[in-house]
Amino acid sequence: MYTSTIETTSLTKFWHLIQSVIQEILSVTEPHIEEAAVRHNIPIELYYYSEFGLDTFSIEEFQRRDPFSNPERFERLFPLLNIKDWIAPMRDAGRYQVTERAQTAVRQVIQAGDSQLLKFESATDVNLELLLALLKQIILSNISAAEPPER
Repeated sequence: MYTSTIETTSLTKFWHLIQSVIQEILSVTEPHIEEAAVRHNIPIELYYYSEFGLDTFSIEEFQRRDPFSNPERFERLFPLLNIKDWIAPMRDAGRYQVTERAQTAVRQVIQAGDSQLLKFESATDVNLELLLALLKQIILSNISAAEPPER
């Protein structure tokens, strides 16, 4: 019988499987997301940055989330996104608020990817309960994990 109290260290045994499942899902969704962004003239960077769950943009926020990113790329991109009304400068220097228009656009391109997942066969209730328990364990482990190192 499965118990919901898996030790965090035991998750390392499953990480390669979890990562491969995530990569498979992305291989199904990402091309449709990118195509929808191009078709609707939505900068794909909005999707990539918004998938971090950020309502605001700043170089510091992105580097904390992705320490290997190039800050010069952001410095060039933010003014372009601002001119096109995708983001708006905030009072804090170097920070931008993601506009409602941008949030709606990102949801639109995400929906293009999510719609591809509807083609897959439904899982049984038993499988879904097990998956839910595993996902909860991953989330709890993620919450208790240390912040990634700064650059």
